[in-house]
Amino acid sequence: MRRLIHAVLTTAFLLQIAAARAEPASDTASIWTLQGENAAITAARLANRYYTNGLRLGWTSPTDAVPTLLTSLGNSLWGSGQQRFGFDLSHQIYSPRATHLVHPDPRDRPYAGYLSANFSLLSDTDTTRSLLMLGLGIIGPAAGGQALQNGFHDLVSQGSNNGWGSQMASA
Repeated sequence: MRRLIHAVLTTAFLLQIAAARAEPASDTASIWTLQGENAAITAARLANRYYTNGLRLGWTSPTDAVPTLLTSLGNSLWGSGQQRFGFDLSHQIYSPRATHLVHPDPRDRPYAGYLSANFSLLSDTDTTRSLLMLGLGIIGPAAGGQALQNGFHDLVSQGSNNGWGSQMASA
């Protein structure tokens, strides 16, 4: 009886290994991603400082709904697999510790906004995920950090951060 139980468990284990090596199932749905981060979302009593806020909106295609050019690129890089491509927009805000100062301490983190667009190509096999990504972005006034942060603060009656005039220049 003991050998029978052992044989059944071994067979069940081996079948699970075989199933784990199957090709991933196709997914006909797109994936939408909305991500928000904010220094105010915490149990601690933190003020807006250092990394203050991040927002990201992304879209990823269904599997194998990839333009031919990208499919060829993915196959030449990684071989066969199920491919997706994606796009996202991301915005981040950084501010110093003392946000009440009009002229922030030059030894503190500078004010900065960062806006980026990211393009990605993914390839999945039964055991791997490969990713190629191109990110394009801008840092500085053109990224809109001041308008977003102080506009939101005005909306919630929190008051403005005063040192945005000294933020990092656009790169």
